[in-house]
Amino acid sequence: MYIFDLSLPDEVYINDEKEPFDPHVMPLVRYFNEQGLRTEGSCEGHSDTDMFWIDFMRDTKDEDIAEFMRHHLQPGGSFVSKGFFCKRMYGYYDIRNGIYKQFYWWRYAAASITAANLDLARWRGEDAEREKEIKFHWWHD
Repeated sequence: MYIFDLSLPDEVYINDEKEPFDPHVMPLVRYFNEQGLRTEGSCEGHSDTDMFWIDFMRDTKDEDIAEFMRHHLQPGGSFVSKGFFCKRMYGYYDIRNGIYKQFYWWRYAAASITAANLDLARWRGEDAEREKEIKFHWWHD
């Protein structure tokens, strides 16, 4: 399990050992944690077929994700992102007791590092002027 520590610039604890994060995932992992969405695993994708993803702690509730979205609405009132939030399910058969077990957690995923970085810029408000410019031209053309 990966537990992110905001005091560490580029490290995470894996089984009580410090390990480096994938460098391209760090800004968004840090942002989610600063926003109160605690993370526990991530990957920036390491080939053309791997996705960029960040898992949230299993105690993250639907309302936590909805609250994040509400705080990041576009001027028109909708939540927009290149990536997506989804609920994942993991299931396995426990051979020790013959019981099938499953659990769920929330994940943010994007098709690429670029898509994730565009989401981060939008959520931080760094693309606000560009959005206004695009909307002005669309409305007035």
